[in-house]
Amino acid sequence: MSDNGQKLLTLVVTGRNDTYYGNFIYRISTCINFLAYNLAKLDKLDDLEVMVTDWGSDVPLSRALTLTAEGARLARFVYVPREITRRKRPDGDFYPSCAINTSIRRGQGKYLMIFDADSLFPLYSVKGVIDLLEGRLSLPLDVEKAFFFFSRHQVPWELVQREPSIAEWERYLALNIGLLPRDQGPSGLGGRGAGQLMHRSIWHECRGYNESLIGQGWIDVEYTLRVTQRYPWMDLSGIGVALFHMKHWRGSIQGLWPNAVQNPTVVSPAPCANDEDWGLGEEKLEAVTLQAEAKAHPVAPFQGMLTKSGKTAKEFSEEMRHRDVARHVRRYLHAPARSTAEWEVLCALAWFSLSYYPARFIDTFARMVNPACIVGAANPGVEFYGIDTWKGVQWPREALTPEHVTMILGEVGYEGYTRFVSGDAETALERLKGSFSGECLFDLLLLRDNLIEIGTGSLEALLSLLAPGGMAVISMGSRDRLRVLLDGLKPLRKDLALITGHSGKTAFCLSLGEEQNRGEILKVVFGTPKKPLVARQVKRGIRTLARGLRKPQKALDYLKRACRSIIAPSGEKEKTP
Repeated sequence: MSDNGQKLLTLVVTGRNDTYYGNFIYRISTCINFLAYNLAKLDKLDDLEVMVTDWGSDVPLSRALTLTAEGARLARFVYVPREITRRKRPDGDFYPSCAINTSIRRGQGKYLMIFDADSLFPLYSVKGVIDLLEGRLSLPLDVEKAFFFFSRHQVPWELVQREPSIAEWERYLALNIGLLPRDQGPSGLGGRGAGQLMHRSIWHECRGYNESLIGQGWIDVEYTLRVTQRYPWMDLSGIGVALFHMKHWRGSIQGLWPNAVQNPTVVSPAPCANDEDWGLGEEKLEAVTLQAEAKAHPVAPFQGMLTKSGKTAKEFSEEMRHRDVARHVRRYLHAPARSTAEWEVLCALAWFSLSYYPARFIDTFARMVNPACIVGAANPGVEFYGIDTWKGVQWPREALTPEHVTMILGEVGYEGYTRFVSGDAETALERLKGSFSGECLFDLLLLRDNLIEIGTGSLEALLSLLAPGGMAVISMGSRDRLRVLLDGLKPLRKDLALITGHSGKTAFCLSLGEEQNRGEILKVVFGTPKKPLVARQVKRGIRTLARGLRKPQKALDYLKRACRSIIAPSGEKEKTP
């Protein structure tokens, strides 16, 4: 904070207490809490503020958000009553440009920054911005007379649906920061970013965002084009600063604002917009500060999402048979499932990944890429750990190499942290546990008989990696071996609900806790995998050719039909004469 008591930077956030994108309250709470957490580490909590414009909420955001003590110290709320929002927009819809200007006009910082309410500001980026504004970085322009743009990287929405804690976000960004895709907006337009920062004098000179644009989109570009008539711009990724946007759940906005207004792509002739009352300057709006003593932020234990649902093992077994599960498996299979048991394994992994968004997945035979494809396609941000010796493997004769596994995962849209633990299989587990970042727990495990011995000793060690609320999938080569394992496991792990596949070679262990586990072993039927497309076409061609042999006079005609049957596209059937 400066000598005259002025804040160094005001971050402007806007919102309303509604169901915007499904879990908006979590998103904006995490946005503020994560920033405050990092500022406290830098001892800069009193140098910045977050101005939140609450646009006509029935229950004010200041009462609805779940803020830490540090977050409460950082945030100030400007509540715009419903009668004002209705006067500004009679349709009752959100008014982004006016809401943003309301906080810009009332921010106390020497610099002002627009900040998405569902973005994360990592520690190193916060430090870089503070160093820039306090003059500790050398740049080829005047910081007080420049427009700064923040690039935006996208965090998979499946991870956001888990609603991670601050500690989980910190770990996730540390491991994945170089893997997350960056939005590539057109150069010089200031769009597709997560923030815009300038000296307060520039914001007031240009009178903020253009309030004649009442709808969605273009307001950031229109403002950029006005500011850059007089001032240069710079992307702060050049000094290592980046923001991370919590990607929107693609189904959460449907029906929320069906008639949302899209702004026209106008280009203003002058840098200044609006009148002197911009940002509700004529209204007497009070900024509310929530005072609280700073406390250490609690670190929640890592866990899966099964227990949060409150469902029973029977309800889970019924969910597993949903048609979307098999549809997902068929869509993302890299190689055809070779047996019913493998099909059951893949269906169980698909069900858990589609419904309960695992954060960490481990496979004990990583060269078989189908499981990783199924999980990675359903949950692109999952951490993937693969144990395999890869001894003597030469692609393509024996199996896939690690390089080919990662290439295939990229093809299905996977973009998470990957680690392969190769070498001696007997020591792989201990080497992983001894070098893991944080507590070595997983909410999704695939355990194969290559690492499981008859009896419970090895299996018990592997299941010690299972987090509460997670699932372990066990795949054995014979029914008898699996039965022996489960009989020995039941008295040792009373917290596990056991579900077996129809093949008798697969089991699904759900960590629900003793209160939710009734001790019974349930059975789920996923059906059988369809035969590979090529095999079906060849078989169809052979049948056609066999019919031709019974009619020598039409042998040539049947031979042509057989050839067409073999090369026919999926779904086409050769008509029988």
